[in-house]
Amino acid sequence: MVLKSIRFSGLAATLLFLFSLPLSAEAGEAPASDQPGRAQLSSTFLLGQKDLSAPVPTTAYFPPADSGKTLNRFEGRLSLIQPIKKGHARRVKDDGRLKKRTLKIGQLPPLDAAFVQSGNDIIPLLRGPQASSHPYWEWILEPGKVWDEPDDQGYSRVSMPFSLQERNQNCTHHGMLSFLFRSDGSVSRMAYQVLSETCLWLMADLWGVLEVSYTPGEVPAADAVIERYREEMAHRLPVKLIESLTKDYPGVNPAHLVPKSPEYATIWGVITNGTHYIGGCQTRYGTYPFCQLLDLPSYSTAKSVFAGLALMYLERLYPGVSNEQVSDWIPECVLKDERWKDVRLQDLVNMTSGLYNSKSYMKDEGAITQSDFIQGDTHQLKVKFACRHYKRHREAGQYWVYHTSDSYLAGLMMNRFLRKKSGADKDIFNDLLSAGILQKLHLSPVTESTRRTYDELQQPYTGYGLTYHPDDIARIARWLNEDEGKLDGTEVLDPLLFNAAMQRSEHRSIDPLAAMQLDYRYGFWAANAGPWVGCAREVWVPFMSGFGGITVALLPNDTVYYYFSDSNIFNWAAAVGELHKIRSLCAH
Repeated sequence: MVLKSIRFSGLAATLLFLFSLPLSAEAGEAPASDQPGRAQLSSTFLLGQKDLSAPVPTTAYFPPADSGKTLNRFEGRLSLIQPIKKGHARRVKDDGRLKKRTLKIGQLPPLDAAFVQSGNDIIPLLRGPQASSHPYWEWILEPGKVWDEPDDQGYSRVSMPFSLQERNQNCTHHGMLSFLFRSDGSVSRMAYQVLSETCLWLMADLWGVLEVSYTPGEVPAADAVIERYREEMAHRLPVKLIESLTKDYPGVNPAHLVPKSPEYATIWGVITNGTHYIGGCQTRYGTYPFCQLLDLPSYSTAKSVFAGLALMYLERLYPGVSNEQVSDWIPECVLKDERWKDVRLQDLVNMTSGLYNSKSYMKDEGAITQSDFIQGDTHQLKVKFACRHYKRHREAGQYWVYHTSDSYLAGLMMNRFLRKKSGADKDIFNDLLSAGILQKLHLSPVTESTRRTYDELQQPYTGYGLTYHPDDIARIARWLNEDEGKLDGTEVLDPLLFNAAMQRSEHRSIDPLAAMQLDYRYGFWAANAGPWVGCAREVWVPFMSGFGGITVALLPNDTVYYYFSDSNIFNWAAAVGELHKIRSLCAH
């Protein structure tokens, strides 16, 4: 069995997890003393020459609860010094798709990044996936902590979360790094570990010690970066451990909220009455030190958050756009056999284009030929597959077949429509979804990036490729579920499309989903949870779903349940049954 985590007993595990949040005072505080395992990353080690022969417990990266003012202040650039080939990698699980590639998964990408310190926080200037020359990995840098310890020889200590996200993909591997520095530019080696992931096909431990350089200097826009980070922290939902649900809602058993195969689970949570209850956040060597800064891949939840919401927003601005036809906006799809004739934008988002090779559930999406689309990293490769690969079998709108390539075409079509209406420099993600919705929700900067083609066009993938923090997905889901997609009380989403997606209008599943008690509307799934909780009527629960084992369920009792995993299991009926105890689903 592949284990996602090792287990800590009782109080130790709870204290370590609490330290990563922070949580309410009611939940407790982490110990202020030196963390167990720090000796393995002592100043003697970091300033020395010895190799890190194996990963160390994550406790070595935990900052103290009460840090205090530091002797040194970090502002400037941190760079990896070549060669960066040193490092270790151990594949824990590999489905074989990487074996034919000459990819150096054990090597980190080049790094040259600016950071600024505010109090005990160290904040990177750039957030979100950063393109690099590495054949496999791209950095995601996150804010960390700076503090002093008596044995660090006048240096200040940094611990910082980061992720490695697969180039052109959404697989995300969760890491942490640590080093010592002085204000004059003196710096130790950097120790790093990558010990968990949200990735179905590759699980690997990466670790090592690398030479770095620190160039002190004024960072442009430092004040704006600090202010943005403070705003980000201020808008987070209050957080508690998921075990607190038992106290807050007697009768609720948090054990029933743990995803199936928890050894493969990254994180899970519940949002109810304005509080975010979090579980999981484990690695193979202990608790992840910065749980709320954990980078989570969207995979196909982007079909909801990007394709679905962008269409609803665009329809609100330009009524009727959902009925625009593919052949009028995507000449690459104008073919001699007219297979795209009468296919509308909403058909692409609904997966009802009428084009497919197999009508069997998910057979097209799982076909080996699908890799031509997924691995294609230019617009030319993706649009050729999307327009030409599937044959016409039904009239548009009559039959559901899941195609990520249809989501790509929807994003392309919306981009071209927006540019014609608002200007050639407009972008459906940056100028509509991000600026119009995500930034107004005060989400983290990591949500302001999306996967794009690696060419001059930089077309957004639309159907996958977003990244979230736990708080981001919690607040997006809560905004949809409780605020009904309104910003400051104002509708920004077309009500007809939104109500259909949220199952607030007449229900009408389309084949073949009807027989499975499922539905799919405007990028959002739905399941009939009535039988799960014993209701006498149908209770349709909209949810977002992502490759590998990702679910975000919007329960009609104003409760959200989510989990991110790489178990490839999509079974959350037990969790719905448990949350039914908070407020009856049958009454909604």
